[in-house]
Amino acid sequence: MKEVVIEFKGFQYRVKENDVITTQKVKKNEGESLEIENVMLIQDDDKVTVGTPFIKNAKVIATVLRHYQDDKVMAFRFVNKENVRKRRGHRQELTELKIEKIVTE
Repeated sequence: MKEVVIEFKGFQYRVKENDVITTQKVKKNEGESLEIENVMLIQDDDKVTVGTPFIKNAKVIATVLRHYQDDKVMAFRFVNKENVRKRRGHRQELTELKIEKIVTE
């Protein structure tokens, strides 16, 4: 079973085929595929290949499953005896990706 570590949108993910990962929003429509060429490490059973920083001729093909917003995160600022109360909410836009294929040449 092949496992790889990829770098995508500033984050590192350890994935294998048929995994579903959640990442920052991707500008692709649902059902479209994309190629991730920033493969940092490949583990194939006992054989491990490490890139410097990335491995050439290796890529991961993923399909966009859905776009959605995460739960709301509340930020609250309060200053004692100053009548300062600020409340803000934020919902991060996320994308689910399904890892279809790991290509190593």
